[in-house]
Amino acid sequence: MKRIALITSLTLMLTLVLSTFSANTYADNGGVEDDQIKELNYNYSDQDGLIDIDASYEETKTGEVIDFNIKEENGIRTVKHFIDNKLVAEAIYDISSDEIVTTTADGEVVTQKASEMISESDGNALSNEYDNQITGAVETQSAVLNASPGFNFVKQKYNTAWKQYGSIYQKQSVLQDKHYKLNISAGTAIATVITIIDIYYTKGKFTTFLKAMGITILGVTVDSIIGAMDATRYLTQVEVYSQGMLGLASERYIVKATFNGKTAQVNDGGDERTYDELIDIGVYNVVLQKL
Repeated sequence: MKRIALITSLTLMLTLVLSTFSANTYADNGGVEDDQIKELNYNYSDQDGLIDIDASYEETKTGEVIDFNIKEENGIRTVKHFIDNKLVAEAIYDISSDEIVTTTADGEVVTQKASEMISESDGNALSNEYDNQITGAVETQSAVLNASPGFNFVKQKYNTAWKQYGSIYQKQSVLQDKHYKLNISAGTAIATVITIIDIYYTKGKFTTFLKAMGITILGVTVDSIIGAMDATRYLTQVEVYSQGMLGLASERYIVKATFNGKTAQVNDGGDERTYDELIDIGVYNVVLQKL
């Protein structure tokens, strides 16, 4: 009975400790969040060859609500762009004919060739900042040295509730790279841009796309030249050790996109807890193992 009471007490204390942590998933590992664009809603489906995406965002400085509806079926990709429930542009891309027809709210119709606006390349314009962000991290004497092969030390944290250190390690693998050469001028409809950049097939990728463009997408058209874009999807595996024991193993997917040197990254599935939260849970799990 005493053992059950102790475990119950520890669980309640852990809940109290975790409730004080930030909800920002990437506060610990250099993630970039663009405060101008807040995701309100996102629905994605892929059934019988029909891709259907509804995404809603708030431009936080003006309060405008930006909605996108994206459909793709039989090689036809359609993007509708709304601002405060008003349709401002619709772009239809026939992939087989390479033709994009964009119609704006005032009735203007623009026809363009996708191949003249975008091409994929093997080159990578991204810096290695994200991949190498933990290079040079120094372990304290209390950090364990026996993490799994390929895992690098990220940080160590002292848990005041359990009076123990916890250390977190991570291993990152690139799952997918896309590198685009773009020829998109200021004044191009945002709906047109979205039709030709097919990185939005998951929640994280589309959100990253919008955040990376930042101020460029606020409005109906882009307000600057877009000359390059890179998008990379990573698998990040993490391990937490405390008192020489493995307390937690987890993983998450991260997508990073760069437009003209402006970078954003978001969680694209998996564990969304902060590194501080993961460390504290790992410490707690080791405490339980030692009871």
